[in-house]
Amino acid sequence: MPRLDLALVVRATGAGVVRAGATSFAGVSIDGRALPSGALYFAIRGETHDGHDFVAQAESAGAGGVVVARGKGTEAAAATKQVAVFEVDDPVLALGRLAREHRLGMSCKVVGLTGSIGKTSTKEMIAAILAADVGQAAVHKTRGNLNNHLGVPLTVLGIEPAHRYAVVEMGMSSLGEIAYLEAISRPHVALVTNVEGVHLEQLGSLANVGRAKGEIFGGRASAGEAIAISPQGEALLDDSLRAVPSALRRTFGGRGADVAVVDASLGSVRVEHTLISGTHLELSFGDHGIVAFMQLVGVHHARNAAAAAAVARALGLDDNDIIDGLENVRPEKHRMQMLEVGGRRVIDDCYNASPPSVRAALDALDALAGEGGRVAILGDMRELGPDGPQAHTEIGRYAAAHADVVIGFGPLSVHTIEGAREGLDAAHAMHVADPEEAAARALAASAPGHVLLVKASRGMKLERVIDAMTALAARGQA
Repeated sequence: MPRLDLALVVRATGAGVVRAGATSFAGVSIDGRALPSGALYFAIRGETHDGHDFVAQAESAGAGGVVVARGKGTEAAAATKQVAVFEVDDPVLALGRLAREHRLGMSCKVVGLTGSIGKTSTKEMIAAILAADVGQAAVHKTRGNLNNHLGVPLTVLGIEPAHRYAVVEMGMSSLGEIAYLEAISRPHVALVTNVEGVHLEQLGSLANVGRAKGEIFGGRASAGEAIAISPQGEALLDDSLRAVPSALRRTFGGRGADVAVVDASLGSVRVEHTLISGTHLELSFGDHGIVAFMQLVGVHHARNAAAAAAVARALGLDDNDIIDGLENVRPEKHRMQMLEVGGRRVIDDCYNASPPSVRAALDALDALAGEGGRVAILGDMRELGPDGPQAHTEIGRYAAAHADVVIGFGPLSVHTIEGAREGLDAAHAMHVADPEEAAARALAASAPGHVLLVKASRGMKLERVIDAMTALAARGQA
């Protein structure tokens, strides 16, 4: 983490100094339990915890200073011994202002991206391509799920002078959030991966999803200071792109795009006696193209790869960097990860779920299994609003055409099984009460060599099914 000078902290946040102390800080943290020695701790009030209750813990963990809400400074000073104490109007907004000020002092090229699905996979592809150009140490990227109003400032505050590039993933659940995050990260290249019916519970309509995602083009791109990259033919982004100069627009996707997917198919390559599943890919750049093999399962990754390649070309990288990056990227945990449990191949895609991503995962299950057995364990897809039950029913119908056995878990997945039973009988489409039952049913319905898909929204924690299958297999019950 880069060091932050006291003068920068006070200027950016408008902080009042309750107790003086350190004159610089080793980065920032919002976690009072674990933080870099000498870091600046921001006391954030959340839904279930108030960071102000943990200022003493932060000092014990090594904090060099604490930032608290106005009126909390005396209390924080009394609870701590010697750390610097600052008061601000709002610690959340102060964190964002500090991140923006820090970003203004950094010279690296920033890629900002958002989208309904595929953000993290695309972010990893972009980072891998950039690393092929300048080395991993010179590329900073969003870690884990730090893509919201707290995560993006923390990511930006991690940019160091030695970084040549930064890749910042932005998530949202309401209008205005992406605009806020764009203003903090100030990207040189702004990308929307897609616009799908996600977060409808909060946003109300697909048009609002497009409006929210398109906010990433409303800052530097509209000012003619950033290249805007969008899916070919995505009409829901037209209004957001209207203010962006045409010379700064790029597209990816199908025929006619600046970077077009020519072909994509699942396949395998042998690496040191190990058969690796992945995706064969061909992209066109108009006057020429590239081919690559990605160790990512699912032809839907081809569009993500096209988006990443469009970013790379916008930044002036060459074909070899793009190929090397795509071939070196690896799946993130719980994101189309290939595992082996009891001799079965398990697609662990437990991180998130929406109707388009579930269909893509079912396509991958179908293609990987070939003539072998196909089992889909599907949990709830959340944040779909009033159309949620119908969306689950439709996914159930789709699952019945792409799997031999469909197992549902979660209250909304009752509708998934209702849809699946239009194509499968009750012995092959079932709803279960808990992850342990899902695991037992999946193993009973499959055999070594079969392929199993486990997918749901993050809140379902469906990796518990994989853990239970692993435990059963270890006891010889697979």
